[in-house]
Amino acid sequence: MLLGLDLGTGSAKAILIAPSGAVLGEGVASYPVRSHRPGWAESDPRDWWDACAEAVWAAVRERGSSVVALGLSGQMHGVALSDAAGNPTRPAVLWADTRSAGLLDRYRELDAGLRGRLANPLAAGMAGPSLLWLRDEEPEAHRAARWALQPKDWLRLWLTGQSFSEPSDASATLLYDLQADGWSEQVIKVLGLRTDLLPRSWSRARLQERWAGKRPGFSDSRLGFRWPPALGTRRRRYSVRAFWSPVPCSSR
Repeated sequence: MLLGLDLGTGSAKAILIAPSGAVLGEGVASYPVRSHRPGWAESDPRDWWDACAEAVWAAVRERGSSVVALGLSGQMHGVALSDAAGNPTRPAVLWADTRSAGLLDRYRELDAGLRGRLANPLAAGMAGPSLLWLRDEEPEAHRAARWALQPKDWLRLWLTGQSFSEPSDASATLLYDLQADGWSEQVIKVLGLRTDLLPRSWSRARLQERWAGKRPGFSDSRLGFRWPPALGTRRRRYSVRAFWSPVPCSSR
């Protein structure tokens, strides 16, 4: 059986499918998007996890030992600051957040050729401008962070202890050089951002080669089995990859 998990803006959705493609179970659980000020949009990643556990349990029930792969998809553009283990240093800033609009001039000041390599329109709510705001306005949370992750990449870190991204999400951060297919160290340096906050960005093929035969995972007493984590993509390019098999487990 294959498990799909989508971390949306306001809810987590899980689906259990057979190798034939037949749907065996579905689950959904919501979480709040908070707006403490006009134009703000935030969620607590811990609420994401609680909803994921609820949605997966609704879809899987007692069939966890039969799940052989997990595919992730999720909302794009947001920033989840966390420590090395995935514990949030503040709520995640979401794609709908416009607080960084005044910082887009920093991007307009970039060399036109350098800006063109980002291959995205300049918009508040994307990871780069949001990180600029967090650095300037919440320096303590920014300094305390080990990682600045896209939402579904935070979920993977929480599941596996592994921090990385892949091009479908990374390329829409306004920090990624589409031509070089990697983080734009020039843009990051000019903007004065921390390169160490950004995880490695690897292709699915590279990650499959790296982790072939390994069984990292995450268990939760609410589920009764160890999650078999997969690579995943942004929501529009859903992916299920059979990298690992689950291991029965009753606690994290």
